[in-house]
Amino acid sequence: MPETSARQAQLRRFLIHLAVYFIATIVLLGANLSLAPDRPLVIWPLLAWGVLVAAHAARVVLGR
Repeated sequence: MPETSARQAQLRRFLIHLAVYFIATIVLLGANLSLAPDRPLVIWPLLAWGVLVAAHAARVVLGR
């Protein structure tokens, strides 16, 4: 049973990370479009953070 609880906690942390990423994406894209619509500056931080979210997802799926 403790392994299941740890797995659930790991999945919960990932889902929180994913939700924060999506909320931040919406906020940052909105700010970028309103302040500098001709320069998509926000793409690089979102891309880097997306790589980290993908790595977190891989870690959860692989169970490491």
